[in-house]
Amino acid sequence: MGRYISRAFAVFFVLLFILIASLSACTAAFRDTLINVDTYKQVFVEQDLYEDIVPYVIPAILRNSQETIGEDAEFLIDLNDIASVMTTENWRAVSEELIPAEWLQTQTESVLDTLNQISMGNLEQAGNIIDVTEVIERLQGQEGRNASKIIIASAPDCNARQVIQLRNFEGNPNETFPLCNPPTQNLRNRAEAIISQWFSQIGIVLNMELRQQDNALVIPEDYARLIYNLFQLDSQLSLLLLLCPLTLIGFIMVLAVRNLTSFGRWIGWTFIITGIITLFLIFTSQVPVFESFDDVVRASSEIERFEAQIYAGFARSVYQDASSTMLALAGGLIAIGFLLLAVSLLGRSHNYIVPEGSVLVTPDGKVISTATQQAQKTVILDKDS
Repeated sequence: MGRYISRAFAVFFVLLFILIASLSACTAAFRDTLINVDTYKQVFVEQDLYEDIVPYVIPAILRNSQETIGEDAEFLIDLNDIASVMTTENWRAVSEELIPAEWLQTQTESVLDTLNQISMGNLEQAGNIIDVTEVIERLQGQEGRNASKIIIASAPDCNARQVIQLRNFEGNPNETFPLCNPPTQNLRNRAEAIISQWFSQIGIVLNMELRQQDNALVIPEDYARLIYNLFQLDSQLSLLLLLCPLTLIGFIMVLAVRNLTSFGRWIGWTFIITGIITLFLIFTSQVPVFESFDDVVRASSEIERFEAQIYAGFARSVYQDASSTMLALAGGLIAIGFLLLAVSLLGRSHNYIVPEGSVLVTPDGKVISTATQQAQKTVILDKDS
């Protein structure tokens, strides 16, 4: 009776091992891909996302700086007014003048490398991560003037009231800048100069904000330590996921394994089934990838399409890298499983030589006679053990 109870518990632990081990393999594969900085670098480059992101970075910088300027500014220009008079292509041209895609790529990869160093415990790397010196120079230099020309050229023609406003515009906080394309070159030059001055003000604000930080954005030490602790917690949880299947293997061996044959049979089939389940998870994990492509197709606006494109690129890249790791793990489990089955067959065909002075017993511990020893599977226990 006790033998059947042990086997029942062994079967339970086998099922638990298959579930936990297959999920652990899937989790480990996706985790290693998600925390790998090269995954993100590869996606941004392959999808040409840096050029697509630039038009969305400019409004973030301008809005933040404009809020900082506040009432102390000589004049304010509504960013929404600029966006409303420009086409997507013209706004992209303005963005490329002020923030080149190469600069954005360099800064993004710098942030990723810094986070990677922090995750490994190099907290001293949490210093300067984004150098905005080039952006400030462009806002205050020829690039800012070029962007101003593009904005004015893209604006609708001025009406009579806007022409008067532009001629009398002095840059007071209560004044509204008439964002339009003037009819004369002199007024056009004046409008371009006003926009250029606004860009220059934003550059001054950025310079003042970051002067104490060597013209760079930084990760505070407390945040860096928090990031490191989160990565450490993740590593410990991953180790726990690895130890759980190993513990279950130990339970299975204690409850069901009595000899080399049973070891190969129990552990071998357990590994094979776990490998097959892992292969099944590889195919089921494709669902988010297909859904991401559906989101791109169903996107109703440029922003939604851009966000869906980023998600689709990440989903595809993560799945490709993680599925390769899962495929290797599944193949390894199945190969080891068949190897253990072969070992069990070898053990079954092996004829044991019974040492003199040994007692032959059945798997449940009953002593058998020498007359029946050839008809039963035996386990050899030495008298002295």
